This record gives sequence, structure tokens and C-alpha cells, in this order.
Amino acid sequence: ACVQCTRSKRKCDKTAPQCKRCVERGDSCDYQPLAHIHRNAAALEDNSKARAESDSNEESPVNLPSEATAEAQPSISTSTNTSTIDPLASTLPPLNFNHLSLSFLHPDSWRRSYGLDPLDEGPQSRISEEDLPLYISHLKRWMQTWLSEGHCPMMHRHLYRGHMPECIQDAFTALAAYNGATTHTKCSVLRIIRDRADRLISSQPAPINLDLTSDPNPDANGPESSAFSAPCVILDTPTHLARTQALFVYQLIRLFDADIRSRAQAEEQMGTLHTWATQMLESARLDCVTAEYLMNASDSPNIPGGGTNPNNFTLVLNTAAMTDPSLTWQAWILAESVRRVFLMAEYMQSVYLTIKRGWSVCSGGVAFTPKAGLWDAQEAWAWANK
Repeated sequence: ACVQCTRSKRKCDKTAPQCKRCVERGDSCDYQPLAHIHRNAAALEDNSKARAESDSNEESPVNLPSEATAEAQPSISTSTNTSTIDPLASTLPPLNFNHLSLSFLHPDSWRRSYGLDPLDEGPQSRISEEDLPLYISHLKRWMQTWLSEGHCPMMHRHLYRGHMPECIQDAFTALAAYNGATTHTKCSVLRIIRDRADRLISSQPAPINLDLTSDPNPDANGPESSAFSAPCVILDTPTHLARTQALFVYQLIRLFDADIRSRAQAEEQMGTLHTWATQMLESARLDCVTAEYLMNASDSPNIPGGGTNPNNFTLVLNTAAMTDPSLTWQAWILAESVRRVFLMAEYMQSVYLTIKRGWSVCSGGVAFTPKAGLWDAQEAWAWANK
């Protein structure tokens, strides 16, 4: 059970990253690090016996957590020197979680890049107009995978495990209804999607609808001059992410549907999706900037709902948390989801505009993690071992 439910002597559903009770109360949800149990009992017994024999005449010191190294990808120490391993370590996988990289939380990792460097003489990938619809086909297949398997390259399997925001529930059911619509029910389904998109937007702080033909580079005149780069401060990063994912689903359906009216309605909301995606990215960046100042959640000001620390990256920067990779994994899932949703939302609308009028403004790209196996890892130790 989580620390908060244990202290309150209440039942905990033990979901990660936050249990349902803490989510409903708006409390920060923390779990005490648990020892990992070896999956193979026979191997555990053999390892314990072998370790007991080798240490019969020598006492081994315990490794203390060290500072995480700043590498581009999460990396693991492969050292298995038994002279420096705690006797209890025979029950753990051969991993050193102290060397997990936290570079994905560095503020500079959220900086957007625009276009190719004209001085770069390396190979440059060119995409023909005929290839653009293939990109949309990939996005639609991803959404089908989300419906059938509960996850896809844009929706992590553990992001909403145990608690799915209402806007994501609406988007999921709308997508399922659209994919199952017949010629007789399609008009009704499109009306439902329109109403849900309008309801989602009206329930959020009023966005600044931007002209997508203007230069979106916030660094052109300084960050202070770009109103749309500042996030809605009353929303936390997971809320930014959920609403952007939901609107992305509605936009993908309507922009590339044959119904002219639905397409026109979606065009009117392209600026909203662009604004939300930009605010989401900036919210995550500001979380990383301020996380080190909120290391002690009890020192941070109270927030609505009874919680104390709305920053989702604070615990990960605590060196004590590095002994348990689950905290780092949960933060990486959130950060990586923000990066991927931003890229897909911006590129999806840019592809639509390019197909429609032959050009679109570059919204910028952001670094993400394409390394095989990281996104599909189903447990923290498997993710750390990648």
C-alpha cells in the first residue's frame, strides 16, 4: 500500500503511479521501495547457498547509492564483482539502479529544434507528397492498436493504469464508436464526436487560438514575447497531457474523414490543439526546472484538493528514490508520453495542411526515446535493464 493510505489506515488499490484514493483526494502518492523477489525459486536457493559458502570467511560491504550519471539513454552497470555486493543482493536481478540516467528530466532536453541545419552536409531525408498519407495511416493503425490492446506508441500501457481521466474515457469510446460505425450510424457518431470535442474545449481554460501560418518559434523574440508558450499554471502536466491526447483523437478522426462538415469543424479547432500541445510541453519543462526546489514535498505550498506537491518529477530527483527504479520509470513514462504526443499532434496537423494547400509552418521537433524495448517494457526492472 502507498504511504498515505497506510498512515490513514485506509484500503489502497496499489495502482501506480498513483492509487485511486490519492487521486480522488488530490494527495501526492508515494510507495516505499520494496525488495524485488527473484522469479525462479530454485535459482534463488542455489544463489543463496553459493553466496553463503563464498562469504563464510569474509564480510562484504554494502554498496551505497551514488549520483546518477548524465547519459543520453538509461544505462546499467554490468559489474558483478561479488567482493563488493551485499549478501542479500543474491535475491536481486544483476542491476545497479544508481546509474539510471536522468537526462530526460534536464530542462534543455525539452528545447524545440526547427528544421535542418543548412550547414549540415550529411544525408537529408526528403518526403514526397505521395508519402504523407502513409503517415496518417500509421497514426490510424496506432489508434486501432490502442482500442484492441490498450496501448500504442502514443498511449503507454501504464500511463492510465487503474485510473483513466474522463476526457480519455470519452475519446476512447468515441473512437470505438467511430471505428464500428455503419453507413446508417456514421452521421450520429460524428455528431457525438463533435459534441464531445466541444465539451472538452469548453471545460478547459480558454485557449489562445493561434494562426498556424505564423512563426511558432518562441525563441525568435524571447520566451516572454510568445504568449502561447506559457502553460496554464492552474493545470498540472498530466492534465495537460490527457486533454491534448483526447483532442488529438477527435482531430485525427475528423480532419481525415470524408465528411466535409466534420472536417471544417476540426479545422476551426486546429489552433486549440496546437496551443494545448505547446502548453503541455512547456508545463513539463517548467516541472523539470522547479523540481529540484521542491525536493521536500512538505515544504511546498498546498494546492487545491488537499495535495502538497503538484510536480511529478520531484521524487525522482531525490537520491533516495534511485534505489527503486519504479519512480524513475514512472517519471520517464510521463515525460516520454508528453514528447510523443507533442510530436504526433503537431506533425498530424502539419501533414493535413501540407496535403490541403501544399505547405505548412514547422512547429519544431523535440527529443524523444526511440530505443527498442524501452516503451514496451512492462515492468520497471525490465525498463532499467534496457
